[in-house]
Amino acid sequence: MIDNIIFSKDRACQLDLLLRSIIEYYDKYQEQNFYVIYKHSDDDYKTGYDALIAKYTWVNWIKESDSFKSDLCNINLANEYTTFFVDDNVFKHPFSIDDEEFTAFIKSKNILCLSLMLGKNIKWAYELLRKVIQPECNVWKWRDADIDFNYPMSVCGHVFRRNEIINIIADADYNNPNSFEDALVRNPPDCEYMVCYNESRIVEICVNSVSDVINKHGKITAKALNNRFLDGQQIVIENINNDSVHYEHWYNYEKII
Repeated sequence: MIDNIIFSKDRACQLDLLLRSIIEYYDKYQEQNFYVIYKHSDDDYKTGYDALIAKYTWVNWIKESDSFKSDLCNINLANEYTTFFVDDNVFKHPFSIDDEEFTAFIKSKNILCLSLMLGKNIKWAYELLRKVIQPECNVWKWRDADIDFNYPMSVCGHVFRRNEIINIIADADYNNPNSFEDALVRNPPDCEYMVCYNESRIVEICVNSVSDVINKHGKITAKALNNRFLDGQQIVIENINNDSVHYEHWYNYEKII
């Protein structure tokens, strides 16, 4: 069992895509715990989230308070494993706790995390605009690896053992998802290895930015997507052949049924 925590701000339309992809590709998702900590900037964004809350009743919805850290700490992590997602992630291939990659992770205490973002398809660093040097196999020493394969403490689809991160959640200083990830990066558990699939299970679609941290992204604004969503449109789930963990993709849309 996994506790899945999703961070979201002003992206009901993109979050809807992630949640529908979870239904499509996340095996036995109904047996896992899902939490969304969400935040909206105005009433239009709130309306988008209200629609999601009514639709996805299997999600535990947490409206972000003045203390993001308290919101996160108040989640009862009841399961042995924990993972985080952001709202512009999307599943593109099936994932199951019965997969051999998940089994490899839970059998070796020296594997820090199972990455759903990495795979043999990841050959390009989107923000650095250069090739990625891949590990020779799907289990590797992360401290010796390159770029994304050297970054185990991501909040984008890395599965951790709860007991190895619970103290970071409780004791570290952070106030939003970005600074929380920074806290994780500063305090990695003492494990040498990471593991991933041959083909990544999820991808982060970088079409806009809603944080104070300026990252490279495309030109589809959160406002434009929210307006589409409120107008009865949703993003189509597509087969995405990405070569980087952060990937620009031009969405297609369909009517919400």
